[in-house]
Amino acid sequence: MKNKDITYLAIANLVTSLGSGLSSFLIPWLLINQKKGDQIFMYVSIGVMVFMFLFTPYVGSVIDNNSKKKIIIWIEIANILTIMAACISSMLQGEIHVSYLLLIIFVGAIYDGFKYSTITAWTQNIFTKESYNKVNSILEVQGQAALMLCAGLTALLVGKISITYLLLFDIATSVIAIILYMKLPNGNMDRPEDLAVTERNVIKKVILDFKYSLSFITTNKKLMTFLFLTLFPSIIVLTGNYLNPLFIYKFLLQDPSIQGISSMLYAIGAIIGGMVPLYLLRKISVYTAVKITNFFFFISILLIPLFPMTLVFLSTRILSGISNASTRVLRKNVLLDTIPNHLIGRINTIFNSISTLTRVILTAILGGMISNGSIIYGYYFISFLLLLSFLVLYSFKGVNMKKFTLDEVKENGQINAQ
Repeated sequence: MKNKDITYLAIANLVTSLGSGLSSFLIPWLLINQKKGDQIFMYVSIGVMVFMFLFTPYVGSVIDNNSKKKIIIWIEIANILTIMAACISSMLQGEIHVSYLLLIIFVGAIYDGFKYSTITAWTQNIFTKESYNKVNSILEVQGQAALMLCAGLTALLVGKISITYLLLFDIATSVIAIILYMKLPNGNMDRPEDLAVTERNVIKKVILDFKYSLSFITTNKKLMTFLFLTLFPSIIVLTGNYLNPLFIYKFLLQDPSIQGISSMLYAIGAIIGGMVPLYLLRKISVYTAVKITNFFFFISILLIPLFPMTLVFLSTRILSGISNASTRVLRKNVLLDTIPNHLIGRINTIFNSISTLTRVILTAILGGMISNGSIIYGYYFISFLLLLSFLVLYSFKGVNMKKFTLDEVKENGQINAQ
């Protein structure tokens, strides 16, 4: 590991998070302000979610079978070209046509689908196991700091300077990132010959790659259960983006400023949480640390319905940020330490799909509760799920990855490779 490699990756991650984060705040706002924009945004969001769910197996296969460095650079180039088209439209027509907004949303979804899983796999390529905790903590802190800055910049600049200039900022961050990515090594691709799935037909290869990934998952049920359960705080946080505003406006009867303050407090907590594993893992194992962070996340959610007051809610946001960010870093440490590099892209994207599906189910259940005037019971429901998750995690003292060859998988009839 070279310190300059961490520096290059960290700066590149920070600037791209700032650029893409700013666009992710701006584009929905621009679209919703179009005629029937709220309906269009809803349909597009659902369509993109379905597309990415179906596209996931291909994303994982591409990541595992190609240079991570090239993938990252190409998705940044795609982002530049897409945003540039929107900027040209804005300069020529005085506004950005809705078709370009939809294109940015679509390309942005693909960008996110590739970026985070590729960065995870690339981190495993170019850094040693001893460096995972440090690198993951740095990237988590920077990601949360960028999110907080983007929210502030959006509130400060929208309506005061041209949208074109804000989008050009996104382009500039991608250009800077590409220059920094070029300085990083490709890393060694861990691809044992007995585990290589060879198939010339692209569609068949994707299917075979996906089947092989499922074989790995079924062979390592305990490891997969651990990784899924440690994903739960992140799922609940994203689900809370739907539940929390309703709680603030309809139950606490507060104005939007409280929503802004709560988001800022969460981001501050998450920045602190990104650094917590650096200290925890000096004294305890990663599995003990995960139990602690998950327990405190459970407490942060349970306190909301037990004491439904504005001050308590805002306080819990700090605790939620600390415990969720800590769990994310610890989970990624285990992921990098146990999943082989030739599989990590596919396994990671499968978890992303499971996370999306779980969020949809939870949102539907919570929507039913809220329609019956039971916002508080929504928090009790997710607290119960988090308690179950914690109790299962409490039984884990460690997990190991079980190795197997492709021939063994073929004999079990789980995959048919050429």
